[in-house]
Amino acid sequence: MRLALALLFCALPLAAASVSGVVINRTTGKPEPRVALTLISFAQGMDPIEEVYSGPDGKFEFVKPVPGMGMLRTDHEGVTYSTMLSPNVDRANVSVDIYEAKEKPPIAPMGRVLVLEPGGSEMVVNESYLFQNDTEPPVTFRDAEHGTLRFYLPESAKGVVQVEASGPARMPLNAIAEKTSEKDVYKVDFAIKPGENRISLTYMVPQKDGEPFTSRTVYPGLQTRVAVPGGVEITGDNLSSLGTEPTTQATIYEIGGGGDFTITINGAGRLQRSGGASAQGQESGGGPAEISIEPAGLHKELPWLLGLAIAILALGFFNLYTSKSATNTEARRKR
Repeated sequence: MRLALALLFCALPLAAASVSGVVINRTTGKPEPRVALTLISFAQGMDPIEEVYSGPDGKFEFVKPVPGMGMLRTDHEGVTYSTMLSPNVDRANVSVDIYEAKEKPPIAPMGRVLVLEPGGSEMVVNESYLFQNDTEPPVTFRDAEHGTLRFYLPESAKGVVQVEASGPARMPLNAIAEKTSEKDVYKVDFAIKPGENRISLTYMVPQKDGEPFTSRTVYPGLQTRVAVPGGVEITGDNLSSLGTEPTTQATIYEIGGGGDFTITINGAGRLQRSGGASAQGQESGGGPAEISIEPAGLHKELPWLLGLAIAILALGFFNLYTSKSATNTEARRKR
């Protein structure tokens, strides 16, 4: 009993250790003074619990301890950076990395995956774009005017699209798609930080069995892959099968040459979610599906996984789709 109490006593300071460290501007390689840092505890619903500023030497220290998982959040030149505080991180020597922000030259996505889940009369489409920022010295790219991602949204989607983006910290954030002056072209202003970044889109379009589906892109020649559930067949030009992804049982295809494409879709289905549940089962509490696709030969020195986390709660998205469609219809009537 005494041994157990002693071990518990020793563990308590680690579980609720205060956080201190230094902010480093990785573009200049120097400590960054006067940076505001917010301490967030996951145990309190991701609510901020304390804010401090880095000193002239870039160093900072929080007074309040954070038990369990936490996060440091800071902003620099209009870009938010997140530093995770896992239990195995030395909380007395935390390095918070920030970067200088630039607008040009823009970084184009290096891969695109579409996951198509056709139903009886409508189809859920999830597009995922991968960006790899290998700038040296490292900088963050942001273009609020033109967007770091530009994409076509089918007119039949009625302007309703959900956007989720994540940087190297893998912290998914909701983002906003804004309409541009080009017909059916939207933009996303998400900062592309050094390392791997992903932006995913989810929308719904009318789709009947045997009808063609056309997808367009503003990035000609972009490597594009398509995934469909088991039991769904697609045909089209420059289409080659890459086999079945074992976790979700999705069939993966590659579009030769990338760019725009038109395919014919036959069948309906949803991807297998975690635990072998379908999308309908996910609505009752199942987890999201994940597809990992390794595009061989893209770059011998850069093997990457285009992991598509499909956070689609189909019923919830359908409710959002119908409610916004009704709002848009009412707005058009008032005009």
